[in-house]
Amino acid sequence: MKKPFYTIAILKTSLFLNACSVSSPKNTATPIAAVLDLPTFNSIKMKYIGHLFLALSVLFSVSTIAAEEGMTRADYDEYLALFNANDPSFIKFYHPDVVLELNGSEVRGAQGIKDFYADVKKYISEKVEVTTFIRDGDKLAVEIPTTFEVIADWDDSFWGVSLKKGQVLRIVSWGIYDIEDGKFKTIRTARYKMVNDWQFE
Repeated sequence: MKKPFYTIAILKTSLFLNACSVSSPKNTATPIAAVLDLPTFNSIKMKYIGHLFLALSVLFSVSTIAAEEGMTRADYDEYLALFNANDPSFIKFYHPDVVLELNGSEVRGAQGIKDFYADVKKYISEKVEVTTFIRDGDKLAVEIPTTFEVIADWDDSFWGVSLKKGQVLRIVSWGIYDIEDGKFKTIRTARYKMVNDWQFE
């Protein structure tokens, strides 16, 4: 596979500086420096060092872009803070064409998810924490303990049971996200642990 130019530039510069004395071209232990006059030697040296700085700059830019295209822990914490506060601006973290797979159902589009939660949160106060955060490029996996508290009676609830104000459910779930342009493109969630079923507290 062809190496990126910044990798080649770094390798060439390293080899050149190893072969030369950067302090004096008259050092007989360095063959290249020994056959060059000082101006020529310095000119070549600066050329390679310039290539090195350019390569490092590009490498830094590539890394920065890659990070921006993903999602940092700080980004995710901001998202959860808005979500837990029932702040509608949490929707800014969703891609317009996002797909949410939740408990066997599917919600499509950022507006669709916003409308879904607007309905649910008329009856439920939901608090989500994150105890595990793993990012791999444009993939994100989290472990999210969640507490649901009923704030108004809900006869035909999302869970398929009648709920009464004051009931609380606690679960721990996994969330798997695909990230595109720094936003959630697909979200898949699954409960793996029941802490307590709906109960009055």
